[in-house]
Amino acid sequence: MVQTLFCPLLIVGLALIPSTRPAIAAPDVPQNPRLGLTFSNYFAGNPMYARAREAGATYDRVEFQMRAIRPAPAVWEWQAYDALVADEAAHGLRTLAVLTAPPTWAADLSIPYESWPVPANLHLPWNHPDNHWAQFVYQVVLRYRATVKDWQVWNEPDIRAYWKMPQAPASLFAQLLRVSYQAIKAADPQATVVLAGFLYRHDQWPSPITVWNAIRDLPDSAAHNNYFDVAAFHLYDGGTCEVFDVIEDFRQNMTRPDRGGLLPHPLWVTETGIRHWDGYSGSPPPGARYAWPDEAASFLIQNYTYALYKNVGRYYYFRTTDDGSPEQWGLIRLDGSLRPIYRAFQVAAHYLPPVFNFSTRVWTNNNTVSRISFWGTPLGRVSVIWNITNTPQTYVFGSVLPTGTLVLQQGSVTPITFTDYRYTFTLPAAPNFTWHNPPALCLVASPPLILIEPDVTPPLATIDPLPPITTQPTVTLTWSGGDDAAGVWSYDLQYRIQAGGWVTAATWLYTTTRVLNVHHGATYAFRVRARDRAGNEQAWDTAAVATTTVMLPNINPLAFVPFVCAP
Repeated sequence: MVQTLFCPLLIVGLALIPSTRPAIAAPDVPQNPRLGLTFSNYFAGNPMYARAREAGATYDRVEFQMRAIRPAPAVWEWQAYDALVADEAAHGLRTLAVLTAPPTWAADLSIPYESWPVPANLHLPWNHPDNHWAQFVYQVVLRYRATVKDWQVWNEPDIRAYWKMPQAPASLFAQLLRVSYQAIKAADPQATVVLAGFLYRHDQWPSPITVWNAIRDLPDSAAHNNYFDVAAFHLYDGGTCEVFDVIEDFRQNMTRPDRGGLLPHPLWVTETGIRHWDGYSGSPPPGARYAWPDEAASFLIQNYTYALYKNVGRYYYFRTTDDGSPEQWGLIRLDGSLRPIYRAFQVAAHYLPPVFNFSTRVWTNNNTVSRISFWGTPLGRVSVIWNITNTPQTYVFGSVLPTGTLVLQQGSVTPITFTDYRYTFTLPAAPNFTWHNPPALCLVASPPLILIEPDVTPPLATIDPLPPITTQPTVTLTWSGGDDAAGVWSYDLQYRIQAGGWVTAATWLYTTTRVLNVHHGATYAFRVRARDRAGNEQAWDTAAVATTTVMLPNINPLAFVPFVCAP
């Protein structure tokens, strides 16, 4: 029987808030449009689709193995995958299908392999009957196109377990991607093709670059969006210190001319996670990079927060359940019991906003406390705070509202009243500060605080009218704004000439006046929108417009004057 860990108190200001208060109820957890899980189908006879949905996941990532679907040239086994696709859809999950594992009869066995052999005849056109891999891809997409819209081609081609370079050169993987893309788009032009997730670590160069270069060098690569729609990578044990900055590193390196030179693409994290250690009796983990249950819960919220801050389009956590191997990764144990990380996933789905106007990251306390804030969300301003050091930190939070809500990783919700828009928190030490080498790169920071300031109403700006005709080479614009709660923060200004499109003249203006140059013979329209201190932005279609026509004296009416507006 598994014991429950004692969950220590978190000191908040002068109050003690237990982190063991009830978690949010599963039926109240919305499906988060950025969050997914992997392998919810892995419990034989008892797949965890309902549990994945109750966690707040929208997506499930599953392998579609050619050797299972087409084990022999004349045999197509659809029954298991028909049931899987139907069951996931019935539970409200959208499937990310990972195309993998050709059978040996369709493989080039002259190339050594560890997990999956390299498909044979990839040099043939995708629709050639002897390009068995491309024919499999076409048929499986055609069969499931009404339900499955996302297809990931292969898995981790930058490591030997799945693509054994140099025996299988990167150019051969690029050709596999090319014929797969062509087959997928032929079967379903609206499908999304996801580039195989790279197990991206700093110590694995130059494998990703080698693959990217090969993709770039494919015939007509740029004309076909480099033969994929979304880039993906996998990152394990990344933690919340600067190790997880490889998200930006990945994005930039993939597009740099000297490191791939691919076109910019949206970025997904299709695997990320941390190993669990359930040794509640106090026995130490069997090695480095294992997390105690509450630490893993902290890891997930911090890890996803940072991915969200870096605008990762989707985030798939590995994995829904354990699989019986010595390394345990699941939100759910083999006996069906839920780890604390399951509740943390619910908290992330419920309180970390999938949409926001912008995000910021601020380091304080001599770069020991990280605060990531999401501005202009459906909940208001949402801030996530943690301590990365091995000593407790006192942190002063500056609010934009007099009241707010504190959410902890196990779902407790506590109202907070700020004094002079300030509140002092005591953040405990990061629990696993010495896991990494060097120790300064911790894997798990302190349990995160989620602070919500519930201002969701945009402000409103009004611009003063202009005279119908002006005889001056400049116009002076004045405006004002009002807000219901946090107060107006800044303004954006746009103009257009005649019936042209709107052009931004200035953003983040903290004043309420601006002088702009204008030109003879043109009719100008100007509009201003407001932004409040919670990040809510007025919609442009609600902005009032001021117009004027410029008629300068002593100007030859036949002279050509370009319509240019200089701020």
